[in-house]
Amino acid sequence: MEDSQLLLLAVATALAGLGTLYYASTSFEPEFVGLGGLDESYMGSLIHVSGKVVEVREYNKSMAFFLEQNGSAVQIYLFFKVPVEINQSVEVYGEVQEYNGGLEVVPAKPEDILFK
Repeated sequence: MEDSQLLLLAVATALAGLGTLYYASTSFEPEFVGLGGLDESYMGSLIHVSGKVVEVREYNKSMAFFLEQNGSAVQIYLFFKVPVEINQSVEVYGEVQEYNGGLEVVPAKPEDILFK
């Protein structure tokens, strides 16, 4: 094979790989998990949860709120602040982490929280 053919093959393969990576990153949808089904097996996973806000706690530069759904609840911990109110319906995309022996969901950015 000539150098120009190898270069063309390398460029085509690189473009195909980049296209595949782009598609995979934009089409990824975290698994929806009902709060009653949230357990340690999800530790470190990105998930999607929803429920009603039942409690809000504000700190200096962070905050937390608790979502409840069908009698089960989880803490949502934020390293930023968003306007949220009691009884508001919310969807959250975030990573499951452990804190003080319990599970919490930690969104990466404000856009990971959808208010209904």
